[in-house]
Amino acid sequence: MSDRSLSGQTMIAVGKNTLAVPRFVKRLFEAAVAAGLTALVALVFISISSMLMGARGGYMQGVEAWYAFVRRPDILATMLLTAFVTITYVVWQNRNDRR
Repeated sequence: MSDRSLSGQTMIAVGKNTLAVPRFVKRLFEAAVAAGLTALVALVFISISSMLMGARGGYMQGVEAWYAFVRRPDILATMLLTAFVTITYVVWQNRNDRR
C-alpha cells in the first residue's frame, strides 16, 4: 500500500500536471467540471434554438437567455446535485466491483 492511500489522498490531473489532493476535493472538482459541461451543453442548445427560431438577436439573444437560466440558484443546485450524486454512485459502484 502506498502512502497516498493511507493518507486519504488521490491524484488529480490538471493539464499536464498531477496534484495530490484529498479525495473529497477531487470529488468537488469532478462535480464542478460536470456542472460546467452541463452548462456548456445548455448554452449550445439554447443558442442553436434561438438561431433556428429566427429571433432578432440571433445567437446573442440565446446567450443572454442561457446566462439568465444558468444564474438561477435552483438550476445551479440541480446541476451540482446531479453531478455529485452521479460521481458518488460511480465511486460506490467501482468499490463494489472490486470485491
